[in-house]
Amino acid sequence: MSRYVMDHTAKLGAHCQIGYHVIIHSDVVIGDQVSIADTAIVLAKTKIGARCHIGPSCVLGKPPFTATPALPPLQLDHDVMIGAGVILHAGSHIEEGVWIDDLSVVGDSVTIGAHTRIGRAVTIEGKTSIGQRVTIQSGAHLSEGITLADDVQIGANATLFPGIRVGTKAHIGTGAVVMHDVDAGKIMVALPAQIKR
Repeated sequence: MSRYVMDHTAKLGAHCQIGYHVIIHSDVVIGDQVSIADTAIVLAKTKIGARCHIGPSCVLGKPPFTATPALPPLQLDHDVMIGAGVILHAGSHIEEGVWIDDLSVVGDSVTIGAHTRIGRAVTIEGKTSIGQRVTIQSGAHLSEGITLADDVQIGANATLFPGIRVGTKAHIGTGAVVMHDVDAGKIMVALPAQIKR
């Protein structure tokens, strides 16, 4: 009896480690040296690059409830680390070296730039663009259509309203509620968020 279930059209790279009760759907492409922990589900056409680690009970490539027209498949570049219980929707692109901690949710059509770190239980709604080397701490909530430039820091439990743009090297403080755009290099704190400097 097999430890996992994989559709015959899926492609598995060399030296991969697949846990117990993992389900891999049709036309999935998995690179070399990938590890997928127990009870993860990889949905149709998802692409996973080399040396990625997928934690237990993750769902990769989940289609949104209303996907008209159909979204492109989820793509993870190489060296991506995904924690336990993470849900990544279809249409998203996770670039190299990204780390997403446990219980986070990434909506459809999201781009996450290289070497970004996302804390535990973060929610990123759809159609959001995140630059490179961004840090988003635990419990933060990014509403739909947000754009974060490179090197942005988002504090724990911060909330960003829909459509906001945050400039390069801006900092959003812990628990801040941001309702308007933030210029490059600015620090926003409080509820509602105000410019500190």
